Amino acid sequence: MGNCQGQSCETHGHGSSSGMSGNGCGCGCSCHSCQCCSCQSGSHSKNMQDKTYSLLAVADVAWMEVLKEKIKEHILASDHKINDMAKIVAQTNHERWHHKMAKQKCMENYEESLSELFDQNYQQGHSSSQTGQNQPPTPPRNY
Repeated sequence: MGNCQGQSCETHGHGSSSGMSGNGCGCGCSCHSCQCCSCQSGSHSKNMQDKTYSLLAVADVAWMEVLKEKIKEHILASDHKINDMAKIVAQTNHERWHHKMAKQKCMENYEESLSELFDQNYQQGHSSSQTGQNQPPTPPRNY
């Protein structure tokens, strides 16, 4: 068991009480390496551990992607109405966006009309105050 010779890291004074996790320092080697052991090579470094966990995380994501694709294949093979449902949803969404854009255009026209009205009233009020005449404002347009 390395240079520990059957001893744990606790024997060397580097046990869990010094902030190390698990049974010793947590490097994963069979001798539970600590600062007194010779098994602290670069292969047990924190950097290597981070890389191995990163690769496992990538593998988890890939596994979920494969599973997702297999689920899609199963749905397409077994649900014959899925294409009809997709068509209905797509058409409805298109109509919804068409109405949303039309509503937005309507609101832009409304705001523009109000802005023009206020600009006209300001210009009329400004010009009539210079000549001493007060003219009534122009009535708003009916939509």
